[in-house]
Amino acid sequence: MTATNPTRVHLVGSIPLTNAESVFAAVARTLGSRVARIPDGETGERSNWIAWQLPLLQAHPHFEVDPQSPEPRRASAEDGLAVDAPGFRFLRVAPGVAEADLHIETRYAEHAIESFRTFDRLQRAGRIAPGVRFQVSLPTPYAVASLYVAPGSWPRFLPAYERALVREIATLADAIPAERLAIQWDVCMEVIACEGLLPVPADDAEAFTFGELGGLCSQVDPAVEVGIHLCYGDASHEHIVEPTDARILTRLANGIVAAAGRRLDWIHLPVPKERHDAAFFEPLKRLRLPPQTRLYLGLVHMTDAEEGAQRRIAAARAAVAEFGIATECGFGRRPPETVVPLLELHERIAERADP
Repeated sequence: MTATNPTRVHLVGSIPLTNAESVFAAVARTLGSRVARIPDGETGERSNWIAWQLPLLQAHPHFEVDPQSPEPRRASAEDGLAVDAPGFRFLRVAPGVAEADLHIETRYAEHAIESFRTFDRLQRAGRIAPGVRFQVSLPTPYAVASLYVAPGSWPRFLPAYERALVREIATLADAIPAERLAIQWDVCMEVIACEGLLPVPADDAEAFTFGELGGLCSQVDPAVEVGIHLCYGDASHEHIVEPTDARILTRLANGIVAAAGRRLDWIHLPVPKERHDAAFFEPLKRLRLPPQTRLYLGLVHMTDAEEGAQRRIAAARAAVAEFGIATECGFGRRPPETVVPLLELHERIAERADP
């Protein structure tokens, strides 16, 4: 990095302010040219990652409660995984419904297009810097399946949900200029599967992930930016499983880049707040990202602020020379009054990281 190439900041997605306009305004005011793209914050009903997809599936005439569904693990949905909600049961595709006849509407494009109107107005008014793109975060089919759908229905559900996402991408392309749009694939449950904690509909979790992401990325117009957010979860600000090091993240990043079939503009990797040791970052020496793919490390944590971030930055630079900064996951499950201080923390850390 040089003084003319300041440390960039990436925002994963969820930002719990009142609405999209308040998110755009706060980010643009605080981070300015440090961000290459701004999400709408996934406000309102979307504030709990993909939990808002569950009622859409529950209301769908082709889904029903799986009679073999186990009891909920606990009576709380605070961790953002609605499988823990009181009374939840996994769904299945109703018997007799063919995969080709299963039509799902996710409503991601509907919300994004509404938010883009606000983004466009603010950018034309000069409140968002020219060249900053509008970012839309999308889940993978496996994420929704692993949390809400019984595995016996995955062969019918996964292709249907992928078709739904492809339709959403096409709708976005019709409504938003390609040179102003960025799409991020949120890859969390696949990471957990690669750690051996979840089943996948294949023998090899990593190979399954590469095939899934390769197919999704190839559906996006080459002029639209595409990025990958790898995640270990943020349930009550705790990981679903603690990574031993960045080995699985590195393998997934390399494999997704190879499978994408198009340019990837960024890869985001989480860094646990306790990890500022060389052992965690050592696998990143095997990261093979092309020059056009920017690396962002999720090493910003409110709990240890600038001091902790600088320790993690120093450890990371022993393994990889150049990267931008981010939090591990979205801001969604933190109090709204902490959002602006967290954005300001990003700016201070990035400024200190500049040569």
